[in-house]
Amino acid sequence: MTVTRRGIKLLRQEGLWETVRRGCVFGKNWMDTTVDRSRAHVRTGLHRYRWGQSTPDSYSIRYVDPASISHVLAPGFHEELSRAGTHIKGGDWEQRIADQPLIYDGKYEESFNKQFLVPFDNFVLYESIVEWADHGVPWEETEFYQWATRNRERDSWRFESPEAVRERFAYLTDLYKKIQSQGYKMQAELGDSPGGYPAEYDEILVNIGRNGQFYLDDGRHRICFAKVQNIDTIPIRIFVRHKKWQQIRKEVATKGKHILHDLSGIDSSHPDLQDVIEE
Repeated sequence: MTVTRRGIKLLRQEGLWETVRRGCVFGKNWMDTTVDRSRAHVRTGLHRYRWGQSTPDSYSIRYVDPASISHVLAPGFHEELSRAGTHIKGGDWEQRIADQPLIYDGKYEESFNKQFLVPFDNFVLYESIVEWADHGVPWEETEFYQWATRNRERDSWRFESPEAVRERFAYLTDLYKKIQSQGYKMQAELGDSPGGYPAEYDEILVNIGRNGQFYLDDGRHRICFAKVQNIDTIPIRIFVRHKKWQQIRKEVATKGKHILHDLSGIDSSHPDLQDVIEE
């Protein structure tokens, strides 16, 4: 059905004002996506100028053991940076370990007024999923469900009412069972492709620290389910690389993997070095 025919059908079914409203929403979304992609394209060009042959591909997939992702970055970079493409950032964002537990993603909690790393065993969402999946605790008795019920106004689009909370956890139950019965699937296999972007855009987002450590940025439910189900390997997209890690990638690309002998703890089998290592 053409755009014109869909518009006429909507006009007949919903009326003029609803048709205009939806048209405006569609136009805004299209414009936002176009600007987002254009900025990502410019950013990639700047990366190529700075990093040469070690410039990372925006949507390339890495395959990692979920157990190698030991911490969550909260709040994640997806709250401040465009999801389009990939980013390279310096700073100490992966140097601070939080003492306090993380409920969900940090943006709802005043104690996360700057970025911290939180171990998964101090991540309330993960611990609640472990209780539910491994120990048979009803969702309603888990700490995360109770938090969601008490704090609906903090995430009103997911938890706007008690019924919305129940529906959300029913969805999580269904997602868990699908992964359990069908295996962990890539977004392309599921046919999920956000408008204007490749399917890889919506894979689990992971950041890499200065020494090659993996930190979760977004995709909390999927990584938790993968960990609980002891899945060996999952696809991820690298969202943010620390500038010092990107420098290592450049050194390997220009001088060869032998330079890794001088870098303690970094192995040539690292998933994010394979595209810059020449055999």
